Amino acid sequence: MLNLLAVDASLAPVLGIVIGLVAAIVIFGLVLLYAFMPQIKNRSKGEPAEEQPQKVEKAEQAAVAEEPQEQPKEQPVEEVAEEPEEEPQAVQEEEDAKVVPVEEVTADEGESEEEFAAREAAIAAAPAISSNERYDRSYTARLVQSSSVLKEWYSEIKNAALSYKGAKSSIAWKQEKLRCTKQLIAKLIIRGKTLCVYFPLNPDEVDERIKAEDVSGKAVNAATPTMLRIKNPFRVKQAKELVDAAAKKLGLEPNPKYKPRDFKAELPLRTTEELLNDGLIKIAAQTKYSDIPKKS
Repeated sequence: MLNLLAVDASLAPVLGIVIGLVAAIVIFGLVLLYAFMPQIKNRSKGEPAEEQPQKVEKAEQAAVAEEPQEQPKEQPVEEVAEEPEEEPQAVQEEEDAKVVPVEEVTADEGESEEEFAAREAAIAAAPAISSNERYDRSYTARLVQSSSVLKEWYSEIKNAALSYKGAKSSIAWKQEKLRCTKQLIAKLIIRGKTLCVYFPLNPDEVDERIKAEDVSGKAVNAATPTMLRIKNPFRVKQAKELVDAAAKKLGLEPNPKYKPRDFKAELPLRTTEELLNDGLIKIAAQTKYSDIPKKS
């Protein structure tokens, strides 16, 4: 008995080591089992564990995509008044070469039916003439029998030119010239029912936004190579700008004492017969197209 106890005592350290190793192996096995438990579960479901982070990322992206994105607010755009578009118009020839076998009257934009009817009746109130004759209307007669809208535009432009020191007006049969001493500020002509204003400015001196025309090709326009057709209030404003540009080029000074006149009121509507009796309309021979000399 004593010998057995002696042997057990000598084996105690070895048994302790064995028991410690067994305990360590068991603990290590439990740790591994705990660590790989999620993967084992995923594999049992047929899903690889390494794909889980990708699926989470895709789910987050889908959630973000489903969220309604706030649309950027549109900034209010300031509306800028623009001149209405118009069809290109060929430059008319001189009035002397224009053939008008029958007097045609059309209503101007903004003209009331009553005013147009009155103008039409005034123009038609004339003595009969033969087929080889026509009425040759002066510049003044055309102004008198034009619409009130055109007369208002005419009044604004003329006042703008006469507002400079020494500026005066001279009216001829076909045109009106606005001068300061001997310097020409503007020239006015009525073609058909359109007021045309000529300026002593080179076309390249005019702003591109202004729809002015280069008429320097004709010798009669040598002193006024730029022309603007007045067809709406935008053109009236531009014509006044060109008047100021011409005055600046000529070195003219504004006249602070000038008081604008109502030229529209000074041009009441009159009949063709009345203007004929006053010498503002003449009866001339009807010009045929074959009689107009062709340009070489």
